[in-house]
Amino acid sequence: MQIKLARGAYFEGDFSTRNLAVKEEEFINLRVNKLQTTMRTMEELIPKFNPPTNFRKLTNLNFKGSFDGFFNDFVAYGDLRTNLGRPSWTCA
Repeated sequence: MQIKLARGAYFEGDFSTRNLAVKEEEFINLRVNKLQTTMRTMEELIPKFNPPTNFRKLTNLNFKGSFDGFFNDFVAYGDLRTNLGRPSWTCA
């Protein structure tokens, strides 16, 4: 799947789901081959997204990786690159 949004935001990848109609059992596997966006676009797309003020320094975001799990409990692996470089931390 490829999705192009305003301001150059772009997603390329695929996903599968299970139990979307069963509350609190919704499960997703998301493979992100390429995600390009900006913090401004993230704030506009994600309801109630309120990052710390210093996140505004991150203008360009590029991500490749995966998300697996439930909407409120998932595991993410990937490579994040920003205009300020790559984070020195990892999450799993």
